[in-house]
Amino acid sequence: MLNEKRTQKIMKSKFLIFLPVVAMLLLFSNCGNKTSNEQAVTEVKDSVSATQSLKEEAVPDSVAILKDVVYDVVDSAPTFPDGMKACLQFIAKSIKYPAQAIENKEEGQVVVQFVVSKNGKLLNPIVVKSISPLLDAEAIRVVNSMPDWIPGKHKGENVNSRFTLPVRFRLK
Repeated sequence: MLNEKRTQKIMKSKFLIFLPVVAMLLLFSNCGNKTSNEQAVTEVKDSVSATQSLKEEAVPDSVAILKDVVYDVVDSAPTFPDGMKACLQFIAKSIKYPAQAIENKEEGQVVVQFVVSKNGKLLNPIVVKSISPLLDAEAIRVVNSMPDWIPGKHKGENVNSRFTLPVRFRLK
């Protein structure tokens, strides 16, 4: 019994000390934020006025097409005109193994990602998995030389869709 009363008195005293400390922390934290908020507001106003003053420039067609939504998941994926087997044959015929890569005995798989637009054009190919700059450049060249694809469909409409294609480089 004696211990319980003592514990309650200690808790009350700790609580009474804790309240002023919290109140002072809140006061100091709010005072410091007023100046930083004012600075942030003036910076935002400056950036808004700067962006409003910029004139619109001509946008290339490939960028204008990509202003539409690019789907990662579609009902019907984009396909090479004669199927994936024909795509792999096209890649095999089109690859020109760089001489420096042959000397360095570089081989493996470069993964290229690109957007198949609504009209089947291949846009913005990028290397997702790299082996070497020489093989990456060759994989991008081959993808850029491909004919137009059959675009992906989502809810019955042609849409811009992302496609990932592995390009294998193998020394004989």
